Amino acid sequence: MNFIAFALVTVVVTAGAASYFSADQYRGQDMFKVITDPVAIVQAIKNPWITIIAAVTFVVATIGINVVANFVSASYDLANVAPHRIDFRRGGLISAVLAIVILPWNLFSSPVVIVYFLGGLGALLGPLFGVIFTDFFRIRHQRCKVSDLYHEDEKGLYFYTKGWNLKAIAALVPAAVVAGVLALVPALQTFLPGGSGLGPYSWFVGPSWPA
Repeated sequence: MNFIAFALVTVVVTAGAASYFSADQYRGQDMFKVITDPVAIVQAIKNPWITIIAAVTFVVATIGINVVANFVSASYDLANVAPHRIDFRRGGLISAVLAIVILPWNLFSSPVVIVYFLGGLGALLGPLFGVIFTDFFRIRHQRCKVSDLYHEDEKGLYFYTKGWNLKAIAALVPAAVVAGVLALVPALQTFLPGGSGLGPYSWFVGPSWPA
């Protein structure tokens, strides 16, 4: 409910602000950009104090979102790969270094790069979601033994074959390959009538394959 309320308030306030100011105040910017870019709305106010407050708000929001949504999860994921060698702090340092090495800001240099990057990411996460969803709802019937998730005992429910779930991997790999082909092969991006492609549907194909 919090997310729904937040989304509704955001849409209403942004749409109201976009319609309140004139086109001259937006300095000729496209209305779609005004709605999707809060900086354009702040620029239209032309008040230095509002600009400073908004800048601080944007910085805090950006840092907070990245720390909670990206840094923390990546640190724990890396720590789980080798818990005896990587703790949360080392995982955070590794994720921070990798975030710089891959140069993520270059993804925004071209809209084509963004489309292919998001398509490839969705092609991988879709099958992963399908495996997890199928295992939890269809195989285990929404039952989970929490204690077995946090130890490496060979008798644990989730130890599988030396820590690897081979059936899940066998379902994940072909699904990711098929979804990846749909998302990344250029010839399939203008395959449908009207010039649209199969790329946007790669995520939906991914979960259905392993299921």
